[in-house]
Amino acid sequence: MSKKIISGKRLPEFFYESIEQNFSRFDFADVFFKKYMLDLLIDFTDAEKFYMVNNIVGGDNPNPVKFLNLAKIAQDCEIGKVFTEERKFDKYLGDFSLFGLGIFPENFKEVRLYSWIGKERYSKAAELYPADLSKTLRNMSSNFESCVSGLKDVRKEFKVEVDPYHLEIIWQK
Repeated sequence: MSKKIISGKRLPEFFYESIEQNFSRFDFADVFFKKYMLDLLIDFTDAEKFYMVNNIVGGDNPNPVKFLNLAKIAQDCEIGKVFTEERKFDKYLGDFSLFGLGIFPENFKEVRLYSWIGKERYSKAAELYPADLSKTLRNMSSNFESCVSGLKDVRKEFKVEVDPYHLEIIWQK
């Protein structure tokens, strides 16, 4: 993956400053939360990470019913069967909901449904992860709308273009 640059800064540095600026107003936004948000934004700049579920649920116009079915599948999994995979899947569905509502709100029209799924999946994942990450995921679940609001503020600082032919998200200031 090539280095992504915005306003002369590498993407992680740009995101870090933007997260500091836009999330510091929230009491729950401790250092672990900010690191999680930075990792989430960097992870999802790899379009394949975003498209992994996005293609399943309908691409440019995500189908909330398909997404709800994915969440239901996660909910019905037996804990002992695939502990590591289940927690990753729950966390990913929370991340996908949060990223979609915050960065691409024009495509995620079923706000209440995606918010509910994000809260539920983060809450479920929090039960399966170690203490620091568990606390962060619980905070994200109970403050989901604030997380979306903060991401929307981060989003206002740059332009995003999706190139579906090259699976690339183009970030521009």
